[in-house]
Amino acid sequence: MRQRERKQLRAKVNDYKMYSLVLLAIGALFYLGVILPDALEAGKKPLILIAIAAFLAASIYFLRRSASCRRMLEDEDEMSL
Repeated sequence: MRQRERKQLRAKVNDYKMYSLVLLAIGALFYLGVILPDALEAGKKPLILIAIAAFLAASIYFLRRSASCRRMLEDEDEMSL
């Protein structure tokens, strides 16, 4: 793997981690809005809970992508030695 490709892969690892953290934070804020009394109408809570689940699933997805990219980098490091 060339140096430029490795640099791009490192950038992807960092970006995916940041996406994961942002999505997790948004999901947590939405959850706080759900558990606060009188913050939402009862009819809107299921929709917000679905949105929370979607944000958390996306967060896990990007975290796993980050881990797989990091693993690819580590494998390349081991092979080059």
